[in-house]
Amino acid sequence: MYRVTADSRIYISARKSLTLLDMALERQIELAISDAILSEALRILRDKFHRTPEQLEDADRFIQSITRHVYPTDRTS
Repeated sequence: MYRVTADSRIYISARKSLTLLDMALERQIELAISDAILSEALRILRDKFHRTPEQLEDADRFIQSITRHVYPTDRTS
């Protein structure tokens, strides 16, 4: 199984990212996420797309249910 780490745009965008999210949901890939990526995705959903606290909670729960939490030791910009 492949392990994929996607940036926050994958969790926000609705087009090609759906394929990646569907693959993670179906356990075809292991989608890894860090605190920084999750926080950025939720912040953008809140600030740019005006999601309600309940919608953000749902998004957080969904993302965490299909991803594996990772703790990066090296962060490149």
